[in-house]
Amino acid sequence: MKKICLYIVIIIGLIFLFPVILTTRFSSMETSKSTENIGSEKYYPPYDYKKYGTINLINTKTNETTSVALDEYLYRCCLCWNAC
Repeated sequence: MKKICLYIVIIIGLIFLFPVILTTRFSSMETSKSTENIGSEKYYPPYDYKKYGTINLINTKTNETTSVALDEYLYRCCLCWNAC
């Protein structure tokens, strides 16, 4: 009985240690080097949120379009998902 318990503990230990052994790096890497953030120097033009305040919805049966405020559309979608 003691041998079976010992084997079970060894197998469980190997299950947890096996991924740790495979994911460790054996070569040492220098972390003291300074890294440059290249993306911080890019210029992005300001985003105009007023331009995208309304969306056009199309009715597939009649091919009519309806302009709806984006906030109202998103609010109604949330209510529909919560109701289902």
